[in-house]
Amino acid sequence: MLELAATVRERRERIKKIITDIDASSGQHSNSLDPANRLPGAIEKLSDPAAKYTLAFPFVGFDQSDRFKVVQGNWPYVGRTKFKELVQELREVRQSEVYSHVWLYGTQGYGKSHLLAALVCYLVAQDERVIYIPDCRTLLQNPVKYVRNAMLFAWADNITTQREIMKLDTKGEIEDFFDPPLNAIFVVDQMNALKTSDVSRDEARHRQELSQWLDRFILGHKAVYSSSANHTDYLQQSIKQNSNRVLRVYGGLTRVSYLITTYNEASNSVRLKWMSGGSVAALPWERAKKRRLKTPPAASHCS
Repeated sequence: MLELAATVRERRERIKKIITDIDASSGQHSNSLDPANRLPGAIEKLSDPAAKYTLAFPFVGFDQSDRFKVVQGNWPYVGRTKFKELVQELREVRQSEVYSHVWLYGTQGYGKSHLLAALVCYLVAQDERVIYIPDCRTLLQNPVKYVRNAMLFAWADNITTQREIMKLDTKGEIEDFFDPPLNAIFVVDQMNALKTSDVSRDEARHRQELSQWLDRFILGHKAVYSSSANHTDYLQQSIKQNSNRVLRVYGGLTRVSYLITTYNEASNSVRLKWMSGGSVAALPWERAKKRRLKTPPAASHCS
């Protein structure tokens, strides 16, 4: 575990350098003394759909989902216009005495996970303590180790606290660590993995217990969550709770963010491919026309 602690320190420093370099390349003046306007150039660049970057992934110790295509600790990021809105939503929540959480909610394939990972990198570059849970599916398999690794990353600059974290072996000990609440931000992705419908009774109980455990130690902290639009229970829950703000990211990316690569006449559909290299399912031609595609030539832009 000492090796892991050293790895997260190196990774955190690399993220900080990458993001500050991106900020400097924008030509915008960054007033680090103004907490409401830190690294403005990085915000603009990470919100630009024409921008592509290789970022260091802000989690260590577990294999990551294919959603990120992590290679040697790095992952490809393509700018998303919603990044700027996400930063602003979190900023308002942190300044508010009413709101506690931001829910990022929308369709699969938009890039919610990439948005959250980029947000974590942006916060890390400002020396914020961020407990980042990139995949609740993996969390289900080994919750204590997964959260502990996230904590080691958040306190990468404090060897004394890292040693305390290494000794945490139970859920109760992790809860005690965050009581009383600390000056830290939680970012939790793939919350829909904890849904209790359409699974066995035992699995539903396991997911409910894990969800309640997360709620207990996140209580009192500011947090950002994400959930797929396929699971409306989390949206309904977030709307009912006055302490939540919701940022919806329905639909596809902007004009420059994906290309039509093929048109299948037999199935009357088009297949889209992200500029970052990942592909999405075939889009029925009737839906493609609603997105203002008047002809199906290969590699034409759509909006």
